[in-house]
Amino acid sequence: MILKVFIGLEAVILPLLGILNYLAFKNYWYWRFRWFDQPMHFLGGLALGLFGIIIYLYFFRNKTGTKKIDWKMWLVGLFPVALVGIIWEGLEFKADKIHLANVYFKTFGMVYHGLAESLKDLLFNLIGALTAILLFLIITLCKKKN
Repeated sequence: MILKVFIGLEAVILPLLGILNYLAFKNYWYWRFRWFDQPMHFLGGLALGLFGIIIYLYFFRNKTGTKKIDWKMWLVGLFPVALVGIIWEGLEFKADKIHLANVYFKTFGMVYHGLAESLKDLLFNLIGALTAILLFLIITLCKKKN
């Protein structure tokens, strides 16, 4: 039951993220609205966090039959988000250091904005993942009460 809820949430969040990203690039929202990057990082962290929880529910929780929330849930909920976020920010950094990308993207204002910007992006990724874990905990606790 809980697995179906999270698959349903993921089925809503992923297309929403894809549509928003498409519209953002088509309409230059990332360059027009500097703040638009933060909700996208949040949604990306939420989507990846939900995916991690789905993996946890399918491979770990359902197989053992226990209702105990353990360290594996935190690991599969947070680690992929942190890993993908760090790799993504590293790619942004490298793209800015390559001369051709540097010249081309700077005309659109798409540049690496430094460590503070990268840390803010990673923070929003992790907030999204923590939101997924919080949803899992709330749904699990509500299910236990019923």
